[in-house]
Amino acid sequence: MNQLIRFFPKAGKAWTKDRCLPGGDFSSREALSHKIIDQYPWLSPLLLKRYLRQYGLLCEHILRDKQSLSELGRDFGCDMYQSEVDYLIEKEWARSLNDIIWRRTKHGLRLNDEQKAVLNLYIKSKTCQLP
Repeated sequence: MNQLIRFFPKAGKAWTKDRCLPGGDFSSREALSHKIIDQYPWLSPLLLKRYLRQYGLLCEHILRDKQSLSELGRDFGCDMYQSEVDYLIEKEWARSLNDIIWRRTKHGLRLNDEQKAVLNLYIKSKTCQLP
């Protein structure tokens, strides 16, 4: 930002250095992990680890009101569930397959072509309903 300010003088001084990223305002990953697993004991250790790494406190948006893994909805592959995709579309403004599998989750490294095609159709069905 400090390099860009000469081109955008109205941008003001850099202010993000000491700010938490969204979902990152917690003191201990271990304490947060215990809190989430207490609320959602059905969550697998690997999925919990990924959600905490990718979303921090914001994983509550994905898990809220869910009582079981099946309530996360369809598994598009590699533990990418419908609830997560819906969250990315509704709260993080993801609008395309590439946005979700590369920029947001890196699932593009794991999903096969068929899984990507199915996920792409789902994303298109959700985003065409948006204003």
